[in-house]
Amino acid sequence: MNCNESLTEYEIEMAELESAYSSDIVRCDKNLSSAQTTLQNIRANIAVLVDSCKDELINKYTNFAIEELQPYLEWFSISVDLQTYCGDEEYQSKVEKIKQLIILKEQTEELIDKIKLEKKKIEETHHRATEELTRDTEEIYTAYANTITTDLNLAGKTPNNTIHLPDELCIGNLLKPNTGVFRNISLENILRYPFTVNIRSGKNLIINTASFHNDERNDRIFTALVIRYLESFPAGTAKFGVINYVMNSGLLQILNACSNSVLALDDRVIDNARDKDRILATITKTAQETSSVLSKNFCADLHELYEKNIKGDYFQVLFIKDILRGTNEEGLKTLFNLIETYYGCGVRIVWMDDFSNLNLSNQSAQYKERVKLILDACNVVTLTENGYFHEGAQVELLSLSDGCTNADIYSYCLKYKGYLNSMQKDSITYEDIGFGTDNAPSIDSATISIPVAWNAPNVWDIEFNCQNDDPIANLIVGVPGTGKSHFIDAIILNGAWKYSPDELVFHLIDFKDGLASSAYADDRCKIPHVKVVSTKNKKEEAEIILSGILAEKELRAQKCAKLGVGNIAAYNKKSAVKMPRLIVIIDECQHNRT
Repeated sequence: MNCNESLTEYEIEMAELESAYSSDIVRCDKNLSSAQTTLQNIRANIAVLVDSCKDELINKYTNFAIEELQPYLEWFSISVDLQTYCGDEEYQSKVEKIKQLIILKEQTEELIDKIKLEKKKIEETHHRATEELTRDTEEIYTAYANTITTDLNLAGKTPNNTIHLPDELCIGNLLKPNTGVFRNISLENILRYPFTVNIRSGKNLIINTASFHNDERNDRIFTALVIRYLESFPAGTAKFGVINYVMNSGLLQILNACSNSVLALDDRVIDNARDKDRILATITKTAQETSSVLSKNFCADLHELYEKNIKGDYFQVLFIKDILRGTNEEGLKTLFNLIETYYGCGVRIVWMDDFSNLNLSNQSAQYKERVKLILDACNVVTLTENGYFHEGAQVELLSLSDGCTNADIYSYCLKYKGYLNSMQKDSITYEDIGFGTDNAPSIDSATISIPVAWNAPNVWDIEFNCQNDDPIANLIVGVPGTGKSHFIDAIILNGAWKYSPDELVFHLIDFKDGLASSAYADDRCKIPHVKVVSTKNKKEEAEIILSGILAEKELRAQKCAKLGVGNIAAYNKKSAVKMPRLIVIIDECQHNRT
């Protein structure tokens, strides 16, 4: 869960806590008020009865617990001229009523004490719950606040190689007043947390500069957003284009670094506004083709297509800056169509422009209506004299840091272009991966590693460890056509490149048609590392081969025992004659199942 979702959940849970607490407190207060009113009435009734017969209570009813009535007797001045004597029967009736009222008074006082205790427990429980919820939310917020910055500093930075399509993209900080349910978070008077845009199921982004022009600041923000989007999509999933009348220096560095690469929508990753019709036509055509692919594969959007591992089209990310004044109504119609219709087909638009009434003052009512439709269909961040705002909350947008130079931008984008171009190659040479992560291979080490894949700039190795507590087998699974045989070839050939035949040997067993291993049996391409090639095996033949491997295992165990060592790595360190590692590769092993 990201920070925005956590804080939103905090708002919801806190609101629920406040609602339940308020309901319980209102109920307690209502019950308490009712009980206190009842107690007041009881005391008044007792006072009336005591006042009417206090003479008799003092002088005649000696069996009654006078001390219980004393507080009520003290309410009145007892003088010698007490009220006239009333009859015994009437007197006894009044006394009985006083007794009953006193019992009822005590019960009501006990009820009041219980209600007060219940209210105190509710307040304590609510306090603990809000403290716990606030503490958990503060921890989430602090974790994000410590890693999120609105300064994009590319100096010495290496591009990240993302492997998943992003659902959300952080493009700055969102500032929220410390009011409402957020009053319990004691971070600052102003809450700051990541401002993200949902690039899967959300809307396109518009930054409305609204006549408050600060060209240098806006250029640094716009360039930073281009880089943030550019680095957030995995290789081969997105292409980019920029439409801008006047290229700032940062955009020119991106142009110089990224043109004629897998990043560009066509020949150039950045085009000026005079080419916008051609770019928009290209994007529309590709989006229409993507729409057909989605329909055929029953996918709601391009994200779902990639999740199903279906090869499809790429996302098209278009950055637009300051072209509104030079765009006619037909151009607006095309842009609105892309924004409204083709979001699910992978079209993403980031548009920075002046959408103020002043800039549209000379346009027709129909033109203004078209602009309004575009704004309504997008997430809009508006620049005011007090800064950028989104839905009433102030926003700090991502920007190039003060120390970020044009050289940093160019260097970073050039590296990124190189990585992506390399990752898009149809084939990878051994020079690309070298010896893998182990640059000084030694057969005496406990682990040997064979490079099998490359995700620039990282080499992926498969390791074989002789430690007793580590697994010694690897299982390669996949449906036909997914490259299992090519993966086996990579293990054999790259292992042969990295280690000598005295250090590493292979035994190949094929239980099916033998196509995968027959090439290694051909004298024309036989390599010395492959000692046994057995194809088209039957179960009985396989048992003979595997029995031979078990015998080899026992022989090696005896040799290790003579030297007093526990594994092959220790043996090779002590023995003058090295013992090669033995890797047994069994293809189509399911055909040997019992």
